[in-house]
Formats: sequence, structure tokens, C-alpha cells
Amino acid sequence: MTLWIGHSPRIILSDTWVASDLLEKRSGIFSSRPRFLVMGDAINASETSLTNLEYGDRWRLHRRLMHTVVGSQAVRNCRDFQAAESALLIRDLFLDPNDFELPIERYLVSVASIIGWGRRIDRKNNYVAQLALAFMEAVDYAIPGVFIMKAIPLLLHAVAWL
Repeated sequence: MTLWIGHSPRIILSDTWVASDLLEKRSGIFSSRPRFLVMGDAINASETSLTNLEYGDRWRLHRRLMHTVVGSQAVRNCRDFQAAESALLIRDLFLDPNDFELPIERYLVSVASIIGWGRRIDRKNNYVAQLALAFMEAVDYAIPGVFIMKAIPLLLHAVAWL
């Protein structure tokens, strides 16, 4: 069954064999991600960000590179600094139990920062941590289909023109 929501078709499959055929055997055609107009095309991240790439050769290359850094074998090298960061998290939570959100955010950003750039985030209000948290909040705008630009594609060109 095909369900049209605006200009976008949604296909509902009730047969597992058909779903398997479409999603496994013909994944190159049917397994791509939806287009992200604001976080993808409008800021030109459709070709550079793994989260915005369409399925294909470039996506497979990005995924292979990502697995060399954060794959199941590579993550074993991260245990030492994760243990150290966990100890800091417990200390921060113990010192100020009412303020639990910032220590947890610092922990998450610090672990990601060490893996990505080799840099620790030592304070709760670090500039890099604040940027990372602002970026994570901006990801809320990356939901496909909620922007008027999806219904009126001409507006996508107006953003570049402005």
C-alpha cells in the first residue's frame, strides 16, 4: 500500500518476503536515507556528513573509516580513558548531586572528544563542550519532512539566495 504524505510516498509492506527482497537484495535502490533539507542541502552537508549521505560508494567509504575508529575492535583501546572519565563523573556527581546534567554531558562530550581529536574536556563549562552541546540541540532540526521547504522546494533556493 502506498500512502502519500505531501509530496512524499510512504510504502507499507505486509509481506515479509517482499520486505526482505526490497531491503536486503535491492538495498542499493531502496535503503537510502531521506533527504535532510535544512541539515543537508541548505548547509551543504549532504556530501560530507555520514548522517546525511545517501547510500552508495561514498557512504560505504565513510562507514569503513568510521569503523576503524569506533568499531568493536578499536573501542577496546578506549577502556583506560573511559574508566578515568567515569571516575571523574562519579566524583562530580558526588560533589554536587543536584547538578547531575552537566557532569553527564561533560563525560559524554569528553569521551567523544578524546576518540575524535585526542583532547580531554576537563571542566563542565568548557568552550568545546558548550559547542558540542549546542550542536546536539541543533540536531533536533534535522527531522526530515517537518520544514515548509519540503512542501515548497523553491524555498530551498531562497535560503541560498538570502
